[in-house]
Amino acid sequence: MRNVLAENMLRFGVKNLTESTINRLIEQTPTGSADPGTITQSGAGIGKKKGNPDILVDTDYLEASSSTIKRYKLQNPNFDSQLAELKSHPAYKLLLERISAYRYDDTQEKLFYYSLTQDSRKKFLDQTLAFTRSFTKKRKLQKQLEKDPKYTGADELYNFKAELSAGEIQKYKIEVEKGPDEIEFQAINIPLDVTGATVYKDNSIEPAGTLIQAIEAWTKKVQIAIAEAKRVNPNVIATCSKIDIASSCSRLRNTNGMTWNELSKGRAEEVQKRLIEKLKGLGVLFDSNMVKTLRGGYNGDGSSGPDAAQTYTFRNGKTTKAMSYSKDGKTVAGRGPDAERFGADKYGGLIQNAEQSDPYKFCTALVKVIIKADKTFKDKVPMQPAYTYERGFTLELAPLYYSKVKKNLKPARGSYKGPSGKTFKQSKTGISLQAIKRAGKKLVQCAAYN
Repeated sequence: MRNVLAENMLRFGVKNLTESTINRLIEQTPTGSADPGTITQSGAGIGKKKGNPDILVDTDYLEASSSTIKRYKLQNPNFDSQLAELKSHPAYKLLLERISAYRYDDTQEKLFYYSLTQDSRKKFLDQTLAFTRSFTKKRKLQKQLEKDPKYTGADELYNFKAELSAGEIQKYKIEVEKGPDEIEFQAINIPLDVTGATVYKDNSIEPAGTLIQAIEAWTKKVQIAIAEAKRVNPNVIATCSKIDIASSCSRLRNTNGMTWNELSKGRAEEVQKRLIEKLKGLGVLFDSNMVKTLRGGYNGDGSSGPDAAQTYTFRNGKTTKAMSYSKDGKTVAGRGPDAERFGADKYGGLIQNAEQSDPYKFCTALVKVIIKADKTFKDKVPMQPAYTYERGFTLELAPLYYSKVKKNLKPARGSYKGPSGKTFKQSKTGISLQAIKRAGKKLVQCAAYN
């Protein structure tokens, strides 16, 4: 074929043919079939990297030395731009992670980078993207694509397998993985408990660094809990049924005109708003009868801890010997002796400096999320594998499913037993029973706002 093509090109006056040009022309030449999809790549198509004008390598998925990459770039002047084009494709990571799942066998990666042309690679990536998106309902897919044009829909699919082979091959069957019993009902309590100087900004309802970080960590635990539940049963839904939050302030008089009750309640409301926003972002629904409880500190007036002593040192290092105290956090009640101040005999002493007030500023929360199967769930007919044959190569994509499906709800006492035998919340989310008990005990000590 190579000699015939070269001779004919010379007959018609085409000169200065390069090896790269001949390879590209041969690749576009039909080999006995009118269907362009069955055009077999020559040179590259027979699995040889020598002569492939589109040879590539991505060291994230296939090992290659710097000298090897340099040699490939000489062979393919478009190396960098083609690799960047692939990496920008939404399905690139999805496909390559699956064909390179077994690192001891890099046959499929070599086919992808060494044997395929760029057009073939892009067609296989398009096939993968269409496959993963096919598991999302049309309306939902449209909304997701409006938000993010690179949305893959892979989160709607438990998992899938991919195999790239030389030749026109169809061998996949629907594979069903055996897993643990599917979740029917699960109640998870997610605790949040943080104390210290940077829980809230001074005299403000706005969270400071420590609390912001704690809320992010809390959100991650909820996300893991939901993801693990969906891994076991993709049809579960998560619903928030209870939010209990206590936010306290120390008994230093406020300078913003709010009482301790107003300050601590505002703080609790702000945290509640943020937690609800985080839950909504994770797709959590909210029970119409959801119980919301907001609490202050354990002194009963929104504060916690004792008053400041007459001799008191501020954070800037300045000391006063006439520190006033207040009975509501807003007004100055007086400058009486230490013996008259709240908590002098209850907490083992009064607050001598700003640092001693930090342990009495805290935020504690316990949020209950119910994860259960939808009563209207019906068995889905497994989607058949998708095949694409392109220029001598076949890409097969097949979804994976769990084999055991339970249809009846059985409310259980708490958490289900996962595959390791440990309870779900302990083995996966990092939520310990001790943390739940500690937060619960702390919450009941704080008076709730009506």
